Amino acid sequence: MCKKLQVQVQELKSVNESLNLSFEELYKERALVEATLRERDELIFAQCEKIRLLEEQSEAFYEVQSEFDSEKVHDTQDNSEKDLILSLQTQLKETVELIVRFSDEKYFALKEIKSLKDEIKGLQIENQDLKSRESELNTLEKVYETKEFVLLKDVDQMKSQVSKLLEKLKISDQEMKHQIILFEETIH
Repeated sequence: MCKKLQVQVQELKSVNESLNLSFEELYKERALVEATLRERDELIFAQCEKIRLLEEQSEAFYEVQSEFDSEKVHDTQDNSEKDLILSLQTQLKETVELIVRFSDEKYFALKEIKSLKDEIKGLQIENQDLKSRESELNTLEKVYETKEFVLLKDVDQMKSQVSKLLEKLKISDQEMKHQIILFEETIH
């Protein structure tokens, strides 16, 4: 019974060590995700700044575009302004798409971080349960060791008493044989 408890304690210790390693891996993973998110935040911030600058620069071009749209500008005019506006619009569109992509990635990364945090909490609860069970098993092991010690002591005492009784029986048996022999001699 004691050996079974010791095996269970060892198994619990092994599981506990495994959980501790899992915690360390999760914390490392979390740090890596947070570092990646910080880098992405910096990129998003830089892209937002570019958008702001592009918007400031493109205000005049929006006015020119509205003139194009209202056909105030003649087709004979230099196409370089149109090309510049189209180029800025393309850059602006690409920047917005990049920001949306980074935002989506950040959203999913945040969900993953939340999932990792929940997993860490679950593992911590499981670890606490295992520690509690390990403590209970250690207590039971001590109780059984104490009982085993008492039982072994009682068994030793009983052996001693049985040995004394056997010795007395041997002596009594010898005396009986001696008495029988004496009795038979007296009869003959």
